[in-house]
Amino acid sequence: MIRYSFLLVDLDGTAAYTWPHALAEFKIISEEVGIGLNQEALWNFSANGGTFTDCCKVLFPHISKHTVLSILNSNPRITETCSLTEVVPGIPELFRDCRNIYGAKIAIVTNRQYHPGFDDILLQAELIIGDTIDVIVSYSDDLRPKPYPDLFYRAMTELGMRKGKKALSKCLIIEDGLHGLCSLEGVDTCAVLWGFGSKRQLLKAEPNYFVNNSDELRRVIFGEVC
Repeated sequence: MIRYSFLLVDLDGTAAYTWPHALAEFKIISEEVGIGLNQEALWNFSANGGTFTDCCKVLFPHISKHTVLSILNSNPRITETCSLTEVVPGIPELFRDCRNIYGAKIAIVTNRQYHPGFDDILLQAELIIGDTIDVIVSYSDDLRPKPYPDLFYRAMTELGMRKGKKALSKCLIIEDGLHGLCSLEGVDTCAVLWGFGSKRQLLKAEPNYFVNNSDELRRVIFGEVC
């Protein structure tokens, strides 16, 4: 039996190790605009669920969004940084078992924002996770980012979840960031400790579970832990 048949999963730091990729992107931007990169600020902002646009506003406050996007869309080194992203060991196998054997529905829910020619979230998620997800919901002009619940509501709708407490009881949010864990009330949450957020930070969200690796996550999903 499977305890949770609807999984709402963050991408950066949860399903995949994306810090090297993100750091390389921002290094290229900093070089192009001639502003030093504050890596500690970038890490902390990412740990708190900051969107790419918001990170740019903090790190490069006098540089327009148009300028940043022009750099991302024109610098050939940007596409090379995608190869620095690595899947978390055991995640594809776990998700594949959940979907193929037990019929679970899985959505990637991310604060990443689509930019033409740059951050193709669909392609990236497919490369990282393969055939183990059903839908991808990302931050856009009509969907507010976490900690607002918009992305999760959209994911639930696209997964075909019914309304009501019974359906919510079968849903699990899996996150490494405080914003994602605090986005939606009435749904169980699982904090992963291999991503951006520390356990001390994530305790503020009072998640139902903490896991250190994909084996522990498997036990949570299948109801093998209290």
